[in-house]
Amino acid sequence: MSANDTKLPNDAGWESIAAEKRQSDLNKIPLDWRLPSSLLDGISMTSTGSALDIPRQSGILSKEEVEITELYDASGLIEKLKSREFSAVAVTTAFCKRAAIAKQLVCLLEWINYDITSLTISIDPLCD
Repeated sequence: MSANDTKLPNDAGWESIAAEKRQSDLNKIPLDWRLPSSLLDGISMTSTGSALDIPRQSGILSKEEVEITELYDASGLIEKLKSREFSAVAVTTAFCKRAAIAKQLVCLLEWINYDITSLTISIDPLCD
C-alpha cells in the first residue's frame, strides 16, 4: 500500500466528511434564516449577479435589518443605540442574519452563536 492509498478511519472519504460538516453547520442556522432553495439554485461559479444583492433578495432580512447592516458604520450604530432608535438585540440580530446568509453562500465562518437574544438582552438596559 502506497502513501496515496491511505484511507481515513471507517473508509470515510473526504467528500462525506465535508458533507457532514456542511450539514452540521446548516443545522445551526435557524430555519427562518436559511436561504430559500429557489435562490440557491440560481447561484453558481458562473453566475453573473452580485452576492451583495442576495441579503436583500432573500427575504430573510427585514427592511430595518437591511438598513442597519448597510447604511451605518460603527459610530452611526452607536448613536442609534444611544438614542434607542435601535436596540442591541435588533442590531445584533441583523448582523447575525447577514452572517448566516454569508455562511450559506461561502462557508466563511467557523462558528457563530445564533442565539443572540441571550447574548444581547442584557445590553439594552445599560443604555438607560
